[in-house]
Amino acid sequence: MNRHNDVFDALREGDHVLGTDYAFVRWLGSGAQSVVMLAFDRYLGRNVVIKVLRDVFSEVGTRRFEQEGRVLVTLRHRAIVPVFHTGVFRTGHPYFVMEAIEGETLGAALKRRGAFPQAEACSIIGQLLDGLDVAHQQGVIHRDVKPSNVFLTHDGVVKLLDFGIAKVQYDKALAQPSGPLTTAGAVLGTATYMSPEQAQATIVGPACDLYSVGVVLFSLLTGRAPFVGDPYELMLHHVSSPPPRLSEIRRDVTFSPELEGIVGQLLKKNPAERPQRAADIADLLRAIARREQSALRISLDQVSTDEPTLATNSPFQAPSRINPANDQTELMR
Repeated sequence: MNRHNDVFDALREGDHVLGTDYAFVRWLGSGAQSVVMLAFDRYLGRNVVIKVLRDVFSEVGTRRFEQEGRVLVTLRHRAIVPVFHTGVFRTGHPYFVMEAIEGETLGAALKRRGAFPQAEACSIIGQLLDGLDVAHQQGVIHRDVKPSNVFLTHDGVVKLLDFGIAKVQYDKALAQPSGPLTTAGAVLGTATYMSPEQAQATIVGPACDLYSVGVVLFSLLTGRAPFVGDPYELMLHHVSSPPPRLSEIRRDVTFSPELEGIVGQLLKKNPAERPQRAADIADLLRAIARREQSALRISLDQVSTDEPTLATNSPFQAPSRINPANDQTELMR
């Protein structure tokens, strides 16, 4: 890591993390708002991930961080990294402790592999949508769905990460409506994956996340996002430019009309015209994934069972009548 808050700079492997039962292992990541470390829970005998707020002097930042921890404690789904508990170090830095998972982000996998096979892409996005559906039912809008916030474990399980800028309509832990943490007119999100309503700083709902999912799915299937440019150009594209079709980017691949239609629906400019429930799209994508996998198995079975045959005009087939005078000529033809 480059730099952390001074209070954490002295941590070395095996050190207790500020008087807790957690032993520091190594740094995993560092952002503008927080730092993330791998630690060992001495009491339970397992590795955990600890996310710590970097700047404790920002009231809004502190409230966002604490809200993220409370939200993740209440969201229970296989596709969402579980938070075991939250707390505040004696230095005043809030933190929360999460499950340690092994694998890589979808962003890293996309950069390493390029476009994904259709069955795999649909399966991944189906799992992601399952997690989002649970969040939406709890009144939580993620607002920053992107490949770097989606984790793929070694056994193929999808985990949605980083609810740091989530919109929480009702804070269950506090048993009250969540107060606004965003200044009116502020744009939150990542420009490449941002919904039109985010780009215009208007009211967002679950459809906002579904648009971002559409961009992620497009990226997995084609190897690139539907729009490119600087952040300002990207926001303009999301607001006013029609997205290209999958087949316009990948001319070497045949996409079913159903899959083209799903991506097109997710990328509608008007949120009211997009699918309204993540679970509905998840089911459709899983059906496509099953068909693609079935077609692939049939194709592989045909390849493995086809017996090679000797062509009747093969130059290596013995002639029915041998003429010594032109035998060499015949064999060379």
